[in-house]
Amino acid sequence: MSTSPLPTPQQPIQGVSRRQVRFVEGLGILLTLISLIALIELYPRPTATASLPTDPNDQLSSSGFTITNDGYFQLADVRAACFLWKVQFDRNADVTNSFSRIVSPSEGTLQTNEGLTVPCTTRNFIGVAHGPPRFTKADLAIVVYYRPYPFTFLRSHKLFRFVARVGNNGNVVAWDKQPSAILEPDFEKFMGIWRNSPSLPQL
Repeated sequence: MSTSPLPTPQQPIQGVSRRQVRFVEGLGILLTLISLIALIELYPRPTATASLPTDPNDQLSSSGFTITNDGYFQLADVRAACFLWKVQFDRNADVTNSFSRIVSPSEGTLQTNEGLTVPCTTRNFIGVAHGPPRFTKADLAIVVYYRPYPFTFLRSHKLFRFVARVGNNGNVVAWDKQPSAILEPDFEKFMGIWRNSPSLPQL
C-alpha cells in the first residue's frame, strides 16, 4: 500500500516574515481606499438649487434656478438650460420636452463655489397678450453640460429634476427636488432631435 508524500511546507521568503508581508498587503489596501476617497472628494460636483419666484407675474422666474460648482476644481465648457418636461398652463396650453434659453458663464468656466443662473421663464413659450399665464403643474429639469478639470477631454452632463408645489392661490410654494431617472429617456430622445438641427444652439 503506497502513501502520498506529505506536501512540502512553504518556506518564508528569505529576510521577510509573513507578518511583514501581511502588513505590506494591508497598507496597500488602505492606501488604495484613501486614494479612491480623495478622488471622490476632488471630483467636480455641479449641483442645482431652486428658490421661489421673485417675479409674481412669472412662476418660472429666471432667478429661481442656480447651478453651483461644489467641487475643488473648475468646470470648463459649461452650458446649461431649463428642460421643461411636463408643464400645464391654466389656458389649456401645455409645454412638453422643450428648452428655455441656453446659458453659459463667462468664458465658459465655472469656478469653485461659483453659481450660474439658469433662465426658466414661461414668457419664452406662451404669449402674454392677455396677461401672464399661470401653470397648474410643472415638472422640469435643469441640465448642465461640462468638462471636468483637469480631464477636459471628457464631456459630462447632469440632470436636476424639480417639481412645483402649487398652493391654493395658484402661487408656487416650493420646488421639490426629485430623482431624474424617470425623465432621462425623454431627454435623450429630445437631445437626439436637437443635435440634428444645426440651426439650433447646442449644449
